[in-house]
Amino acid sequence: YALLGRWYLRGGNGNGLHSGRFTISAINTPKIFPSKSIPQGFSITVKAFSTNIGLVYIGSTGADLAANLGYPLTPNETKTLLLTNLDKIWLMVANANDGVNYIWEVR
Repeated sequence: YALLGRWYLRGGNGNGLHSGRFTISAINTPKIFPSKSIPQGFSITVKAFSTNIGLVYIGSTGADLAANLGYPLTPNETKTLLLTNLDKIWLMVANANDGVNYIWEVR
């Protein structure tokens, strides 16, 4: 992999996709995503449910979210991240049963 500025260039395409849903029933309670390895150079896209009642917040720690330092996603909004593991993302919701979908390529 070649690092060009802040973007990774990778050789070849992925062999498939991994996707899932993450829903939280307790409001204002940060939860960590499940542990799933993401191949080097692949990005993960997180998309807030279109049916969310309010904002969902993503962050790198539960403490950041509890301190209102999360990145807000409006319903149907996406954010793409370069991470090594899904468990690097924390989620907090303002309304019960709101959440996100996520997807990335696999080798």
